[in-house]
Amino acid sequence: MDAQAENPPETVLASIDPVVMAAATVMRLQTIVSREVAADESAVVTIGALQAGTKENVIPDTAVIKLNVRTFDSGVRKRVLAAIERIANAEAAASGAPRPPEFTSLDHYPLGFNDAEASKRVGDAFRRYFDPERVRQVGAAPASEDLGSFGTAWETPSMFWFVGGTDPDVYAKAKAAGEINKIPVNHSPFFLGWPGWRRRPQRIDPIPTQRRHAMQKAKSPVRRLGFLLEFLGWLMGLEPTTTGITILDSTN
Repeated sequence: MDAQAENPPETVLASIDPVVMAAATVMRLQTIVSREVAADESAVVTIGALQAGTKENVIPDTAVIKLNVRTFDSGVRKRVLAAIERIANAEAAASGAPRPPEFTSLDHYPLGFNDAEASKRVGDAFRRYFDPERVRQVGAAPASEDLGSFGTAWETPSMFWFVGGTDPDVYAKAKAAGEINKIPVNHSPFFLGWPGWRRRPQRIDPIPTQRRHAMQKAKSPVRRLGFLLEFLGWLMGLEPTTTGITILDSTN
């Protein structure tokens, strides 16, 4: 129920302020991870947008909260989603809202699991092509990717890997200073990436003839991967010794 802030007291008192309701909901949602997720579990609840009203002196009739949930376990995910609905409904009731809040799922990606055999084969191929010291294995990553829609959902062996995009000198200096967390990531407005990624060869044929023929002759997935890596390096003007590869832990 909307109203103007300067309206008679009885009108303002009769309005339901969705801004206050949304603000209270956002604050309460912050307790899900800290109070409802065990220390040996993992979850992320991020409120990325809160939208309400268009004028400073008008109480709007709706508010929209957009949030993102990331978990590594389907049971934890179900519990977190239930807590979100419970909190939103409770805050609406506490504010005297005339109807319960509406919930709309915008995106959903199945959990991604690296197949152990596929991870080993691809990792071995990376180490043969790149400097082995530049290939490393890490733990679970909270990134939401559509790989799960093809691998997990289709029960198809798959694996996920990252290609480093930070200038090696910048990374080395940040690591020495203990400030790796200050390096802008790809969602940051300050992210520039590595200039080497933005170099493109000036030629019409995207794949040199001899490399295209070699790729066609490659029979095994590992050999095809090797040629793909070579092509990517050529396309971006990179040398095998300057590129870093990160492979997610196969148990995740």
